[in-house]
Amino acid sequence: MTRPLLLMLMTALLGACSTAKKELQATPQSRVVVAFGSCADDRVFPSMPIFDAIAAEKPAALFLIGDTPYIDSTALEVQRKRHAEFRTMPQLAALARTTPIHATWDDHDFGRNDTNGTLEGKENSRLAFMEANKLSHAGNGREGIYSEVRVGPVHVFLLDCRWWAGTEPSFADPDKPTLLGREQWEWLKARLQASDAPFKVLASGMIWNDAVRANKPDYWGAYRYERDALMQFLGEANISGVLLMGGDIHRSRALIHPASDFRAPYAMLELIASPLANNVHLNSKVPHPALIAEGEETQMAMILTVDAGQSPARLLARCITYDGRELFRVERTLDQMTP
Repeated sequence: MTRPLLLMLMTALLGACSTAKKELQATPQSRVVVAFGSCADDRVFPSMPIFDAIAAEKPAALFLIGDTPYIDSTALEVQRKRHAEFRTMPQLAALARTTPIHATWDDHDFGRNDTNGTLEGKENSRLAFMEANKLSHAGNGREGIYSEVRVGPVHVFLLDCRWWAGTEPSFADPDKPTLLGREQWEWLKARLQASDAPFKVLASGMIWNDAVRANKPDYWGAYRYERDALMQFLGEANISGVLLMGGDIHRSRALIHPASDFRAPYAMLELIASPLANNVHLNSKVPHPALIAEGEETQMAMILTVDAGQSPARLLARCITYDGRELFRVERTLDQMTP
C-alpha cells in the first residue's frame, strides 16, 4: 500500500471515529437517577441531612413537589424571606451547586393550609416562587406555575394543583369545580402526546388516591372526575410509562392501583415522597388496598433510577432516609406500564 493511500485511509478512519464520538455524545443518556421530595420545614428541622443523602445518590435533578418551604402567607415580603431562608440552608445550598433543582408548590408554599385558587394574594406567591426558582416562564406565562423537565429517559410534568383549583367549572364535569383548570389540562394532554420519553412522571403536591386523614379536602380523590378524565386520556392516546408522584401527607408510600380500580389503561404506580424534613403524621396511616409499601421517618426522599438501555426499559424506585437507609423499593418495566 502506498503512503498516500495509507494516509487517506487513516484520515477517513479518524474522521469516522470522530463522527461516531459526536453521535455518541449527542445520544440522550439512557440511564439516569432523579430525586423527589416534599414537606421540608426548616423551622422544625434547621439541619436537613436528607439533602446529603440525596447528594450521595448523584441525581441528575432534584424535584421539590410542595411545602418546600412552609410559608403560610401571601404577603410578598414573607414569601421572599421564607424562600431565601430555605434555599440558603447549608445542605440544600451545597446540593444546588451540583444538582439542578426544579419545583412546584403545594398549599403551605402557595399561601395557606388546604387552600385553593380563590386565595387572595396568590399573585405574590407566584412572583416569589418565580424569583426563588429563577424562572422566566411557568404556567401560561401569566398565571400558574406548571412546567415540564426532560432528564434523559424521564419526562417530569410538575403540575399546579392550587392556582386554578375551585376557580372555574371542571373540564371533566361542568357541575363540579376544577382542580387543574382547562388551560393546564390542554397543555398536559398536548405535552404528553408529544413526549417520546420511556417514562413520564406526573408530579403534584397532592396524593392521587383517597387514603387521607379525616377532614382533609385536598387530594386527587376529591376531584376524581378529573383523575378519571386523565386516565381515560392515557388509554385513548396510547401513552405508556406514566407513573404518579405525590407528597403532602408526611408518609412515604408506594401503591399499585389495578387498572380496573383506577380506570387506567394499565396498573398505575403511585409514589408518595413525604416528608423531606418534618414530623410524621400518625393519622395519615390510612389503609388502602393498593398499598404495597410505606415508610415512617422524619426525613425521607424518593430516588428513581431509570434504565432505558435495557429491554424492556426499567424503573427502580427507592425510598431512602437521611442516613442512607433504604425503607422500600419498587421495580417496574415499561412492558408493565403500556396500554
